[in-house]
Amino acid sequence: ERQGRVPRPQFKRGGIGGIGGYGWTAPACKSSSKQGQRNEVTATSPTSFRLWAFRQASRPGSTMEDTKSVPTGDTPSPACLELSLDSIFLGKDYRAESFSQPRWWASGSCYTALVKSTDQKDTYDPTKFGGSSVSVDEKTGGSASPKRDLVWHDVASNTSATYVSSDLLIPPGYDAPLSVDDYALSPDKSRLLIFTNSQKVWRKKTRGDYWVLDITARDLRQLGGPLAKPSSLMFATFSPCGNKVAYVMMNNLYVQDVHTFKITPLTTDGSPMIINGTFDWVYEEEFRTGVRVVNLINNTDHLYPQLLPIPYPKAGEQNPSCRVGIVNVNDAIAKRGGSDVPEVQWISIPGDPRYHYIASLDWIPGTHELVFQRLNRLQNTVHVVIAEPDSGKIRIAFTDRDDAWIDLQSAAWYGEESSGIRFLDGSRFLWLSERNGWRQLFLVSTNGMCNALTPPTFDVTEIAGVDEEGGWAYYIASPEDPLRRYLFRTPLNLDSDQTSLISSPQERITPSSLPGTHSYRFSRDGKHAIHVYSTFSTPEITDIVRLPDHKTVAVLADNKELRDRLLAGSLPKPEFFRIPIEDGRLELDAYAIHPPNFDPKKKYAVLIYVYGEPAMSVVRDMWGGRTSLWHTMLAQKNYVVISIDNRGTPSPRGRYWRFPNLYSTALSVAPVPNQRVYDTIYQERYMGLPSDNVEGYRDGSPITHARNLKGNLLLVHGTGDDNCHYGGTEVLINELILHNKQFSMFSYPNRSHSISEGSNTTRHLFSLLTNFLETNVPSDIREIEEKG
Repeated sequence: ERQGRVPRPQFKRGGIGGIGGYGWTAPACKSSSKQGQRNEVTATSPTSFRLWAFRQASRPGSTMEDTKSVPTGDTPSPACLELSLDSIFLGKDYRAESFSQPRWWASGSCYTALVKSTDQKDTYDPTKFGGSSVSVDEKTGGSASPKRDLVWHDVASNTSATYVSSDLLIPPGYDAPLSVDDYALSPDKSRLLIFTNSQKVWRKKTRGDYWVLDITARDLRQLGGPLAKPSSLMFATFSPCGNKVAYVMMNNLYVQDVHTFKITPLTTDGSPMIINGTFDWVYEEEFRTGVRVVNLINNTDHLYPQLLPIPYPKAGEQNPSCRVGIVNVNDAIAKRGGSDVPEVQWISIPGDPRYHYIASLDWIPGTHELVFQRLNRLQNTVHVVIAEPDSGKIRIAFTDRDDAWIDLQSAAWYGEESSGIRFLDGSRFLWLSERNGWRQLFLVSTNGMCNALTPPTFDVTEIAGVDEEGGWAYYIASPEDPLRRYLFRTPLNLDSDQTSLISSPQERITPSSLPGTHSYRFSRDGKHAIHVYSTFSTPEITDIVRLPDHKTVAVLADNKELRDRLLAGSLPKPEFFRIPIEDGRLELDAYAIHPPNFDPKKKYAVLIYVYGEPAMSVVRDMWGGRTSLWHTMLAQKNYVVISIDNRGTPSPRGRYWRFPNLYSTALSVAPVPNQRVYDTIYQERYMGLPSDNVEGYRDGSPITHARNLKGNLLLVHGTGDDNCHYGGTEVLINELILHNKQFSMFSYPNRSHSISEGSNTTRHLFSLLTNFLETNVPSDIREIEEKG
């Protein structure tokens, strides 16, 4: 059973402030067919039609009688806390704290973090500051207060100090410190690279201004030179020796000396059609020639409309070409001032680049070799490719295949994004594969040898960390319960014999007294981790734990006030259960939230909340934030809220959803009504090429079934959605008009896919959904029956 997220391709972080497509190496410096229950997305899977659907009432043949355990609900105390839209979306009473941007150091168990400025510059106390020390602007996702100190904490010795005071971040001519969106320390910790004034480039804030602070000299300077426009630099990163910074500007790569601040171009051919330094085109959607352009129109922010072109390859269309090149920085610097353009050593990769993806890029530790993952267009075969920089020659170190699709390797090491391949040395790396029917952890050698570290009896959802000195690999899994996530470990020198693997118990590190969902950011030495724990009803608790005994060293953010408020309020709690389908051969995970004083003998209006995509499951025992609180509020209004993970989600299950007479009302937010209009990488991974799956693309698209619409439909979409385009909803609207189907529609001007930009937008969206629900599906069952 597939338990973890199905990730989109993740790309090598080329610097702070986002994900880039380049990286430094030291020479730049002088000093399936599954066993078990593998469920694949069927040709008619209703992917990407995110909706809330409402049942009118329970009736014979459509109740939950076939479930293994029918939830009964608890009777709350008389002092039940009443939720409201204002209290959930406008106030701070239900906003969870989090610990902001911890960074583990390259060795040992030290980390840095940004906290509110304090007069006690030399006595940082992680148990005192924690998450409450950093306030987050809900609209922008950034810091609400720019005055933050960078503090240092050694977990092993429990010593702390302010590493960089906010006073050092005030540029000449400024009267306030820079607002830090992201940061990185140089390898010798003598300089601080600051990302600020960031701007969203479609999916993420990856463009902005970069400054370098010489901590000892207290010298703060901006990168990019006089020609750099505001918020025009991307993916800045220190060289391994720390004396240079590389970055992308106007689709070209540059290096800048941090002593002289002289700038050297590494490429000069950058243009709207040729992009150097980043290839994260799925997220940022910037492509080269051969890709059709989708136009977004901004009608509200200026007197005249602005046209925003987005090159966007749709399923079955031509992809951009992507190639990998290496530039010798020292040679480029030597040529500065001359007419010669720095020579790029292009890696020799066979085949048409438009039919393959370069999905990661990194240097192999301790070597001068480059490693990247290369997938075919159908994404059912991945090669781990090693390249020699001087010659550009390659060798395939490892190949993995799947009859369905490959879940690309991706990971976050020490709190930072990575290429996803975790090398232990220059010749061995960790790898997750489903080649034996379950997602196992393997130790792979660059000569192709592959040894299993976990048995083929459960899924490993992710690699959490490594203790190389102790010889342990840590991973996240939940062999007995796909709704939750726990930390386990396995020896790195484990025998590859499958019999011994199956018979030997897996060592669970997360205490059994903490059921729920756990995540970990490991220190570089693997001895400590920043640990985040939550349940559906318990907001996140962030602490530092010692490994392997999982002893709490310090609590960074405990959300005690919010937890106490929720506990005292006696709010309705979810009950998890499973629904057998296909004569009991498969089960769907589900949960239900019942009204206070729920009576199983009575009829209730039921809200069914589904996501439907293979990229995410919604039935998880983890804190769901405001959406879960909204569901709880509806339960207080006498609705039963049920969520089900259909087949194809990471916890697979579900297929037959065509019951037009069962559902009376549906709310669809930012949908993809036609599977043909979504991007190539995502759509083709799960459905193949449109030319090879004509029926699947047709039958899996809601526009095909528009003629059969019954009941009340609310369509909601942001006109600035660069992910699921507004034009797709317009096509669905035309189809509904053609068949004389009545529906309601609400557009949010210039909002993106999340429909979160602008003041009060989220509050307005959920008010819209709530009002539509209460108007068309009253919680009083008598009103429902009167409506027929």
